[in-house]
Amino acid sequence: MITFNIDLIDLEIPENWNELSDSVLLSLSGFIRSGLSAQEIKTKMVLTCIGGRVIPIKHPHQANHPHEKKYIIERRRQRNIRITPSQLARMAEAFDFLYTVDENENKNPTLMLDVHLTRAPFVFPRLETPSDNFLSLTYEQFMYLQAYQERVIAGDEEKVTDMLAILYHRPGEFTPEKISSDSCILSQYKDYIPVLNWYYIGCFRWLAIKFPRVFSGGHSGRGRIGNAYEEQMRIVDALSDGDVTKKPTIRASMLMDVLSTMEENIRRSENMKNK
Repeated sequence: MITFNIDLIDLEIPENWNELSDSVLLSLSGFIRSGLSAQEIKTKMVLTCIGGRVIPIKHPHQANHPHEKKYIIERRRQRNIRITPSQLARMAEAFDFLYTVDENENKNPTLMLDVHLTRAPFVFPRLETPSDNFLSLTYEQFMYLQAYQERVIAGDEEKVTDMLAILYHRPGEFTPEKISSDSCILSQYKDYIPVLNWYYIGCFRWLAIKFPRVFSGGHSGRGRIGNAYEEQMRIVDALSDGDVTKKPTIRASMLMDVLSTMEENIRRSENMKNK
């Protein structure tokens, strides 16, 4: 958290995605749906995090700094805060981590959401909450995530909830047969779906950084339309050395263990080629 001292009050502002509370993440999703600009969103995020709203001071000459316009941040059950536009703008800059600059084909820089959420948000009745960073995921869940992600990328947006139901499923061991029914439960929380998708994106980005060789292209099965699940099956076959009795064990293994093995195998293969 970043602390700002405004009007003799310490105010804490999150400094990364994982410090955003569940309620703040929902607010952020709503701001984005409303079509607000990045600057408007960052300002609203400040007010959301400190629990207040801005109202102008009716008689600014009574403020301590009469030459700079001031506002009051009105807070419920807490002391109101006098703040200048420059102070509010400086606090809004703390949310620069939400965005990154992207240059399109025309070299026109645009701001895009820069998702790095790896903390699993929300607790839903009847559904298990996954671990942060996908640490509790099995390789079989990863295989199905790849397959459903492929369909979403191909334009089947209705499969987003099915994909997320692989992560948020009913208590007990994950089974693909329950994806549809778990998705029906999750679909009751449609306002939460964009935030859950941020968690999915953030964790995948984290995995790509942790296992760069696996996700450098061609090894994870991503980006090959129509082949994601089949590619994962070939990876399982390679890891089992063709022994069908080992395949169920690999599928049930923790994702981190399988990716670590794949990363090391690729590293050794690269070293052999370089000799």
